[in-house]
Amino acid sequence: MTVCVLAACVMIFLGVNTLGDSRLYVDLAKFGVFPESAIWEGKPWALITSAFVHFEIWHIFFNLYWLWLLGGPLERDIGALPWALFVFVAAWVSSSMQLSTGDTGIGLSGVVYALFGFAWMGRDKLPNTRPIVHDGTVNTFLVWFVLAIILTKLGWMNIGNAAHFGGLIFGVGIGAIYAKRHSPALLIPAVALLLAASFVPLFYCPLSSEWTAQQAVRLQQKGDLAASRHWYLQTMALGSDKSWAWRNLALIAIEQRDRKAFDEALSEIRRSNPQTAKEMQQLWPEK
Repeated sequence: MTVCVLAACVMIFLGVNTLGDSRLYVDLAKFGVFPESAIWEGKPWALITSAFVHFEIWHIFFNLYWLWLLGGPLERDIGALPWALFVFVAAWVSSSMQLSTGDTGIGLSGVVYALFGFAWMGRDKLPNTRPIVHDGTVNTFLVWFVLAIILTKLGWMNIGNAAHFGGLIFGVGIGAIYAKRHSPALLIPAVALLLAASFVPLFYCPLSSEWTAQQAVRLQQKGDLAASRHWYLQTMALGSDKSWAWRNLALIAIEQRDRKAFDEALSEIRRSNPQTAKEMQQLWPEK
């Protein structure tokens, strides 16, 4: 199974790179990569398929290096089918954790961290894996975990740190249960809670500008204008197109006959597009 996953990643990598610089979602869909909106509209399985997609050579190299180094011994220790189930669930959990931050992400690094977490906690009962997960390996993974967060915060790299965290926590929990360490009676409910939480971003994702924008439009169409206004303000705070959001807020203010809110929206629109503000001003109903 390790070889199968490795081969699948390589084939997808080669296929994706035949697209050249044109990486539109309509083209990437055939490789299992979809935008956030598609996940919320009925393609949740994209959380799994996106984990096997890589764009850059350095990305796939490091992920497959650790997949081979950790995955093969762990598969021999626990069996092919349990290993495959663990990998697919790890892909789901890590991608879901990344989605909860407002980003879909791609790549196998969340799964790799899950494999590491399992091997780290369960190494006393994993004879094939134990020699690989020594102190040097543990330090490498933990140092990179922290360094990746720093590099992302500095804007030097864009790394799926939430996926790393989700995969690590899942792997540590499963590994500890497998090795019967640290009160399994408490760990089993904790892992079950983590799995349940991994479904939440499919329905509630307030840190995503895409999700908050969808909520704002949906509620506006339903006539729940107060709630719609809340989500328009939230989606702007998360980086959505402010001109678009303020225009819709102006329309909400018209429906609510809220002149103060309307003038505020016009003022914001005027900063970027005076002509649009002028046109919107004509929409305010005369007495």
